Amino acid sequence: MESEQILLTMLTVSVFNILCRSEGTSLHKNKISMKYSIKEKDLILICHVKDLFLQVDILHESECEAKCFPPYPISSCFSYKKGNITQDLKTNCTKLVVSLDEIKYRSFWSCQHGSNGEKSDQILVQKEYNTSSRDTSVIEPLMIALIIVVAISTLLFSVILLCIKRKMPGKIHSI
Repeated sequence: MESEQILLTMLTVSVFNILCRSEGTSLHKNKISMKYSIKEKDLILICHVKDLFLQVDILHESECEAKCFPPYPISSCFSYKKGNITQDLKTNCTKLVVSLDEIKYRSFWSCQHGSNGEKSDQILVQKEYNTSSRDTSVIEPLMIALIIVVAISTLLFSVILLCIKRKMPGKIHSI
């Protein structure tokens, strides 16, 4: 099965090379782009290749993070780390989803079509700490401290008022 897939891939690349030369273009004129989004704690990277017929590598800081082998007869993908990679042959998109545990994140990503093929532009992925969002680790202790201060203040005020009542029993009724 593996040798058949390798032969089919080699044949496909040869046919594409012949076709590209006859049209006056080269194999590396394939359009490739990369975009990303961050949804909650997931970084979603999408590599789009106009004419997908070679392997696709997703690169993190110029090192291969995930890969899909040439998609014939079907896509076969894997991630070196804890990511989930899929390839859609209808849209020619390769998608890698990586979990982001950090509050702040800054890193460069790109993708490549073929082992020595065309690379997308590197994109800078940034996730900044959003101070407008509620951080319960800070709010909860503040609320507890506020409740304690109000309770102690009310208790002290009651004690002071009771002491004043005992010292001046006739004058307190008007308060």
